[in-house]
Amino acid sequence: MVAYVMPAAMSALIERCRPALKSDSAMLTRGPQIVSELQAGQSAAFPMARQAFAKFSGADNKATADLFATMPESTLRPIIESAMSKELVANVQVKNCADIDRVFGTLQPLPASNFVDLITQVLAIAARDDHKLPICAD
Repeated sequence: MVAYVMPAAMSALIERCRPALKSDSAMLTRGPQIVSELQAGQSAAFPMARQAFAKFSGADNKATADLFATMPESTLRPIIESAMSKELVANVQVKNCADIDRVFGTLQPLPASNFVDLITQVLAIAARDDHKLPICAD
């Protein structure tokens, strides 16, 4: 799910923080390249993202699960990207964008796949004690 949603979430974060960042900030200068690199892995990540989105959306209900399973990929992709990126960026306060940019700047030499791995690990650690955050077992 992270690999699939990360490009849209990163784009949404860049746009949310743009007004608070200097034009030479790491997110504004390197962010679009990372988004592009992340997009290269989106198609391969979609099948797992589809399953994870169903789980996050409460598709324990058979009718809802069937809907997600039968919905055309071309319809479901923008729904997943929009819903998850909005959810992930919704709580980012503009006053914290400079801090986020500093962390991003520290990580920016890493390839995009490492960003996915880092975010996945952070979510997995956070989910250990948060049973409302459904994370697949290792």
